[in-house]
Amino acid sequence: MNARKLLAVALVAVLALVVLVLLLRPRARKGDARSVRPALEPARGGRPVTFDPAQSAALFVGVREFNDESIAPLRFAVDDAVDLAYQFAHDTASPLVTPRRVVLALSGQPYKKVSRARLKDLIDEGATVTGASRSDILRRLQKQAEGVGRDGIFIASFAAHGYS
Repeated sequence: MNARKLLAVALVAVLALVVLVLLLRPRARKGDARSVRPALEPARGGRPVTFDPAQSAALFVGVREFNDESIAPLRFAVDDAVDLAYQFAHDTASPLVTPRRVVLALSGQPYKKVSRARLKDLIDEGATVTGASRSDILRRLQKQAEGVGRDGIFIASFAAHGYS
């Protein structure tokens, strides 16, 4: 597949993903819409707004190896996904997500020793590892987005080839 066709396929895939996410996102009921708000603003009903990493959900995609031989592997893509997931789940000042709410969609294994150890730690703490096929990513993206609680956030990170 030449570069022009590959670029076209990548652009169509990204656009399809955006449209899918927009179409499948949960619809807010009147008075139930999510939005950014100051942390000290009381929510409806007088309950203070809080942030709870246990209500967050995250998908970290790392594609090192591709099914197309004309696409070069990315040695550190899986490492990047694992290291970022580890940082977001273990930031001692304020973690954004708990490890059990992390899904890692990986194609290949981490290259660096520290990334392999972090992946083991995340798995031991309840993180889920799945494949990184298109269908795996779309299914997990949908499931993770639906699993975010009122006081959590949704995190999605992609480490793979990109085009400018």
